[in-house]
Amino acid sequence: MCPQILLRRLFPTYFPKFDTRELRGAEVLDLGCFTGGRAVYWVEKYGIRKPRGMDINPIFARTAMDFAENRGVEAEFLTAVGEKLPYPSGSLDFVVSYDVFEHVQCLQEVMDECWRVLKPGAQLLAVFPQFYQPLEAHLGAVSGMPGLHLLFSSSAITQAFNEIIAERGPDAYWYRREEPTLAPWEKLPTLNGITVAGFRRILARDHRWRIAHWSRRPIFSDGRKAKRPVFRVLRALASVPARLPLLEEVFLGRICVILSKETQG
Repeated sequence: MCPQILLRRLFPTYFPKFDTRELRGAEVLDLGCFTGGRAVYWVEKYGIRKPRGMDINPIFARTAMDFAENRGVEAEFLTAVGEKLPYPSGSLDFVVSYDVFEHVQCLQEVMDECWRVLKPGAQLLAVFPQFYQPLEAHLGAVSGMPGLHLLFSSSAITQAFNEIIAERGPDAYWYRREEPTLAPWEKLPTLNGITVAGFRRILARDHRWRIAHWSRRPIFSDGRKAKRPVFRVLRALASVPARLPLLEEVFLGRICVILSKETQG
């Protein structure tokens, strides 16, 4: 899906029941902001206060600041990790994260940080694919074949990934890994292996969150191809298993949740 379409459809697509009027004047953090397009768009579209964004690469922060300045939007983009957010406790009305939670080193710590920086009663809106979703192995740089991680071991896929990137030479430097083997937290290159069951366990252990909404969109629901007749049929067929234990790990399109910060006591 192209970035412009994604910007327009993030809330209505993944959180159709969310009232975007709540964003007007709100303090919002885009956790994993990439180059800042979403946060700037939210200012222009929804009237949020000075947008905040953070990502792990300083190139993203610099590019985001340049983009915001070109659009005449006052913004703040920082380089940081989700496990240590550079914001005061209880300072934000919303934390929004799109396709980031599957990449962090420790999701529990990121969730703790989100809870810390949110005001009482404020909300976390998170969208991210579960590990066994066949279309979201993040191997697009080397292969368009879905579900490879369901057929081959993580070590075999990582070795093949490294070999393909090396064969492409200097032009593929952006995708080259610093280490040839997976880090202790990785299940595939850049993926932490979070599953639906694993995320439910995090929420079950942590009673500080209340689930305000959990979308059950099946696979084949996203992107321009989703409008094609064949994908509409596949989406309909996947809608039932996407709601069933175990099968949801494969047939659920993404984990899409709105969590409210519950006050203790």
